[in-house]
Amino acid sequence: MYKNDKYENEYEERKIKKPVIINIMLSLMSVIATLFSAFLIIDSSNRINETYQIINAILISLIVISIAISFSKTFYKKKSNTIVITSLLIIITTIFNGLYLFDIIKLPVQKVVPDFYNKSLEEVIKWTEKNNIENEEIFEHSDNIKKYNIISQNKKTGTLIKNIDNIKFTVSNGPDYNKEVIIPDMSGWTTDEVLKFIEENHLKNVQIVFEENKDIKNDTIIRQSTNGKVKRTDSIIFTASLGDSTALKPIELIDLKNQKLLNATTYLGKHGITYELKYEFSNKIERGKIINSNPEKGKIINLGEKVILTVSKGKEIKVPELKNKTFSDVTKWIIENNLDIEYSDKYDNEIEKGLVISSNYQTGDIIEEETKINIVFSKGKLVMPKFENLESFKTWANTYNIKYEIKEEFNKDIPQNNIIKFSVNEGEKINTEEIITVYISKGEAITTPDFIGKNKNDIQKECNNLGINCTFTNTKSDKTEGTAINQSIQKGTEISKNQTINIQIATKKQNEVTNKNNTSNSKNYNTRNDNNQTNNTTNSTNSQDQCNGKEYTVKGLNTVFNECTSYNDCKTKVQSYFKNNYKGVIINIKDDGGTSGLSSGSYVAGIGNGSKVECGKSYSITLAK
Repeated sequence: MYKNDKYENEYEERKIKKPVIINIMLSLMSVIATLFSAFLIIDSSNRINETYQIINAILISLIVISIAISFSKTFYKKKSNTIVITSLLIIITTIFNGLYLFDIIKLPVQKVVPDFYNKSLEEVIKWTEKNNIENEEIFEHSDNIKKYNIISQNKKTGTLIKNIDNIKFTVSNGPDYNKEVIIPDMSGWTTDEVLKFIEENHLKNVQIVFEENKDIKNDTIIRQSTNGKVKRTDSIIFTASLGDSTALKPIELIDLKNQKLLNATTYLGKHGITYELKYEFSNKIERGKIINSNPEKGKIINLGEKVILTVSKGKEIKVPELKNKTFSDVTKWIIENNLDIEYSDKYDNEIEKGLVISSNYQTGDIIEEETKINIVFSKGKLVMPKFENLESFKTWANTYNIKYEIKEEFNKDIPQNNIIKFSVNEGEKINTEEIITVYISKGEAITTPDFIGKNKNDIQKECNNLGINCTFTNTKSDKTEGTAINQSIQKGTEISKNQTINIQIATKKQNEVTNKNNTSNSKNYNTRNDNNQTNNTTNSTNSQDQCNGKEYTVKGLNTVFNECTSYNDCKTKVQSYFKNNYKGVIINIKDDGGTSGLSSGSYVAGIGNGSKVECGKSYSITLAK
């Protein structure tokens, strides 16, 4: 019992003497290591070497836990296996990191965007399809990057694939042959120097001809048809000296196979040898290069003899069935056959999105390399979008050549001039050959009162209460003076709020015309006029023909604009509207030159609803061209 008591006392003594500061530091280290490990694991999802980072986080956590246990045990036992375990964990972590950093072991990594610079478009498309990423191509001319190779990409190399869903590539379309270059005066140059300049500057339409000149050394440029700034496709003729033709000697013909046509003809020309050209398709020899010569290489050719050169037209290309082909299939075919391509797309209710609708060549047509192929891809079914207002619908309809008509209906629940409904529901497939009907609200219907026999003040009050605009025309009459004898819209007719009615008031004096608007409603005046609005009655026609500086307030123009289908149609309708409703007012219609971006016939600027106009004066309205 004595010995046990002694050990227990030692145990308690050692426990008491355990350093507090070390405990605090150990706890802090454990917390920091735990947080750091958690950060590494969470952050690993954004790293290429995700697996490596997770393993390191786990090893760090194990080391910290082992250190904490071994440190604690040293206060109670002189020896501890945990110290050995901690040491082993540290050694394992060090060896693991060394093997990984020196590429001795490989760990799984996350997929990233590679560097596609100067890679073929075909390779790019295969990669995007494999990784389910949408791709878009922009074609640019390049003198340095091969046609259909990648110039640049909008996603950085090393970007995690899981963080992107589309990528845009700039693709080389080869040299721009419409580009202008500076042609120096090459007099005195050799033909080899000229050929090198032609190749470096991608000149497309060059001839080198030879003429005898005893004063100038053979193979020297005498003159050229042009110099200075020219397009690469412009015709340029260089005249080189043949020297003294009597000094020319027979030559042993070199191998002209696979040489460019201009190089081959220049070689023959400077030796005084004439040639004849014929063209054939070839699956082996590049377009524009020599397939063979007759005679063949090694034959002795005398001055004046003719050599027949067979020039490659490239592959004989038979157009396959392109309809319903994918973008990848078409692009691969285009690249393999050295063709030019022009893409476009449109909605199609039959062809699935991304597949070919049509091309400018039929299946089975025989074409040559560098032929331009126009491919139309499907954007999928055209469905009815959601529209907040009539203008956005009209812009959309004009963009996609959708036919439409506008009908107005009274509706107490839908504010005036707002859309009630379409003949095609939102989300429904649209047949581009059908006409979409747009139903526009004329607001709640107001029944036109019977104003006949009432005086002007009572009529005005009633108009104000109903929210309609009343104008008055004084007309000489035998009826009771100051009372209404006629109204432009008959009683019982349904009209819209803010619509204008002209009322003729009896007077014993010479005819006078007054035009007073309902000022209490003018601020809220809605510009759409009802289709049932009529002109002033025949009784007031004579008075309207006399100007006398008569002033009008323009109303109802929006109805005209909404019914326009084109610039010319709108021009005719607007002028007719003013002629019929505002006698003596002269309207000049101007076009905006296509600068507004609005659909043809849309209102751009000028007088509009609420504008004051006077009889005998001219005013302008600008419409979208």
